[in-house]
Amino acid sequence: DGTHLFVNEAYCRRFNKTEEELIGTRFKPVIHPDDREKVTRLFAQLTPDNHTGWIDQRIILQDHDIVWDRWITRAFFHDDGSVREYQSVGRDITVKKNAEVQLRISEGRFRNVIEQLPLAAAIIGPDGNYTFINNRFTEMFGYTLEDIPAGKEWFALAYPDPSYREEVIAAWKADRAASRPGTARPRKFWVQCRNGDTKLIFFQPVELCEGSEFILYEDITEDRQVYDLLIKEIEQLRRE
Repeated sequence: DGTHLFVNEAYCRRFNKTEEELIGTRFKPVIHPDDREKVTRLFAQLTPDNHTGWIDQRIILQDHDIVWDRWITRAFFHDDGSVREYQSVGRDITVKKNAEVQLRISEGRFRNVIEQLPLAAAIIGPDGNYTFINNRFTEMFGYTLEDIPAGKEWFALAYPDPSYREEVIAAWKADRAASRPGTARPRKFWVQCRNGDTKLIFFQPVELCEGSEFILYEDITEDRQVYDLLIKEIEQLRRE
């Protein structure tokens, strides 16, 4: 019925209450309106077979500050299946949640900048999944984020020849193992586009501090063609 049977000092400090003010009462913290439904849903989902759950929720304190708590709750049941009591352990995750918000804001700004770049660009998460590609990337290669959700799909599509694919992957791994975060690892590889065209791409991958990869792609196919043509002309002049 919500009656408090036990509280520790941390719980009392959290809500600015004494143990005497809480034990035997049905004190309820003020849950943020946007989180009340999911709190109710958590308790409703607890059963004898699924007796433990956790939730991140916002609490409005007496001074009107909004804080984040992570609560792990276990339900104990009578033999007839009715709830006997709940035991909950919580910890303050306000700093973590605020950092996540700031990170999302920073990432949003970062992606807006990337979208304006004249070069193709992509972000790959620490798990190897592509988290973002700009429009220029799709214009250059024809692939969308749905086509290449992870590096595995990219390598299979961009390098259909197995032997060349192995060469590219080996070079990629070796470069990353020998570099430090924040250091560019420039490489040139041929890439097959979605329409079947093959382009020579100048890659500039950089490992970010959290393990993600930021990559710039520059199409240098025409530069290579001009270079090859120039070499042929020089050789022809030498023969003459």
